[in-house]
Amino acid sequence: MLLTVDIGNTNITVALIDEEQNVAGTFRMTTKAQRTSDEYGMNLMEFCRMSIREELEFLDNLHLEGSMAIVAEQILREIRGR
Repeated sequence: MLLTVDIGNTNITVALIDEEQNVAGTFRMTTKAQRTSDEYGMNLMEFCRMSIREELEFLDNLHLEGSMAIVAEQILREIRGR
């Protein structure tokens, strides 16, 4: 399993890639200047401790709006299809 992290100005996106180079799960959190590196580390560790089933359940319960929903739609469809 490979953990990838995209650190942007407004969001940090994490994806888990399996041995066959398929996306096993993704997680996004808002970048906030008030958060410490320890707080971000705890969020990432919590996500990585989830089973694939728990990650998929988490993704199913995401409520995204606007451009975030448009961008995530194809990614989430791909993840759920696997």
